[in-house]
Amino acid sequence: MLQDATDKAVREIGFAQLAAESDEDQAVHVVSAWDAARAVNELVDLIVAQEYGISIDEAFGRAHTLIEEVVCA
Repeated sequence: MLQDATDKAVREIGFAQLAAESDEDQAVHVVSAWDAARAVNELVDLIVAQEYGISIDEAFGRAHTLIEEVVCA
């Protein structure tokens, strides 16, 4: 489940980056960025649910690490 959430966050971040670099309407940029942020937040929520007592900052750092690992793999 954690891997699925990480993969989704990576995909959404990739889509947001592509949209930001495109000539698409500003609304497309905003929606893509929103979807990426939501996917990262879902990953953070999942980390918090699995690791009782972890702070939000620590969970965000862990999410960042997981996303980096997938991107760099």
